[in-house]
Amino acid sequence: MKLLRKYIRGLLNEENVRAMGQCFPFAFQKAKDWIDQHIDKTKPKRSKKRIHPDMNNMDKFKIVHGTVKNTFEEYPKPVVHGWVEMGDLVFDAQTSEMKPNGMSKKDYYETFGPEVYKEFSATDALVNCIKHRGEGPWDDELYDMILKRDAWLKDYQLQEKAQRGEGKKKRLLYHINKRPAVPQPKMKLLREYTKELLTELAMPSMQWVDTELGSLDPETLDRIWDMYTNTYLSMGMDLSAPNATGLKKYKAVFLIDVDDPPDGIPDAFIIYKPTAFGNKMALLGTCQKDRCIGRRAAKRAVVKKMFDLLKSGGFFLEAGEKIEEILRSSSVPPICDEEKIKEFLGPKFVRFLGDCYYQRKLKMASAIVTKRIYGSFG
Repeated sequence: MKLLRKYIRGLLNEENVRAMGQCFPFAFQKAKDWIDQHIDKTKPKRSKKRIHPDMNNMDKFKIVHGTVKNTFEEYPKPVVHGWVEMGDLVFDAQTSEMKPNGMSKKDYYETFGPEVYKEFSATDALVNCIKHRGEGPWDDELYDMILKRDAWLKDYQLQEKAQRGEGKKKRLLYHINKRPAVPQPKMKLLREYTKELLTELAMPSMQWVDTELGSLDPETLDRIWDMYTNTYLSMGMDLSAPNATGLKKYKAVFLIDVDDPPDGIPDAFIIYKPTAFGNKMALLGTCQKDRCIGRRAAKRAVVKKMFDLLKSGGFFLEAGEKIEEILRSSSVPPICDEEKIKEFLGPKFVRFLGDCYYQRKLKMASAIVTKRIYGSFG
């Protein structure tokens, strides 16, 4: 341990700060290796068995971007850094020679005093590399810190040059006032690699996927819950489920990822459930602000899918407020059969209002709401 501490002192010396830039390519390569190890290419493409469930389990693997410092100094200065955490082990470009099999997380945090800014799953790393055209950092605050550090390095070089007279300038790790970039040929290969990888997942780009809610991993179910609550509460609408797990009562869901490049994360959803009258579209919504690059595209996609399903003959929807405004001026016919509507609603039915509108009770709220059914009863 004494030898390792001595080695780390040298790495964290201000004069050697340039070398720290290798941390981001190192961590990114680890993400690619992890992904490759968690795809079973003997299984058919888009088969659930092809992707190991731990691929994006951040308890098992994650890239961390933040700062580290020389804890041996009296006034340590934070340095922008990236590393990989795999359970209780940390893999870092700066310790990889001394600790190729990883350093214990406890020792790493005691030695480097890291401050965590952002954490990324393996596939998050691929998407962010393409989005930011570089292997890191992908956080604006950390990037600003690098710019300030580069300005310091530039001044430092000028001072060195003045002291030693004419001489060749030392190369900066990062370009001044420019985000570290992946070379074009490498970026092209990376884009191809990412697209190929994401087609392996159950969430291909710009394609709706129909799946059982009970088969979704907790992270995806939480994503749908966030989209649902943000969409409905922003419009002042009541919720029909107490939590993410409560959504499973609806049985099935259509999901779509509209991002380009795709990130494998759903941006819009339509939840439905089979009934004696056909498939009822119960809930629909889109991402709002969190992890939502293509918000407008998500809205367009969910409205188009809603119309496609309603016109297919096997789906219907109880519409109120915003959705009813959209459907009212469309070619999708409302259902006006009072007897069937009463049979469908049972004790939740209150009264008819005319022109196919009616009032009903909600299961999880005391409010009485006005609705109209569009589509067709089976």
